[in-house]
Amino acid sequence: MEIAIGLVGVAIAVLGIILAYIWRANGRYMREMQKAMMEGFKALQEGQERIARSLERTEQEILEGRRSLLGMEERIIRLLIESRRNERILRIKLEESQTGNNLLYTPITDNLRA
Repeated sequence: MEIAIGLVGVAIAVLGIILAYIWRANGRYMREMQKAMMEGFKALQEGQERIARSLERTEQEILEGRRSLLGMEERIIRLLIESRRNERILRIKLEESQTGNNLLYTPITDNLRA
């Protein structure tokens, strides 16, 4: 009986040594896994920061493009308004020259007779 109790004690001691080794090995693997996860997280975070900076630059370029387009649109509108005004003036002058009602209009032949 004493021998059996001794063998059970030895078996428990061996089992304890095995469990301690597993515990230690798991702790090392967990630390390595945690370290790898942290490195992956850092890489992911850096990638997200690069994407955010890229999006900010793209947004700035889009805003500058919109401002440029608005400026061009304003210039086009001003040119169209000026063109319409000039077109009206030319039509009025053409009508006046065709009807002869223009007091400022003096044909060249009238000037030559004088």
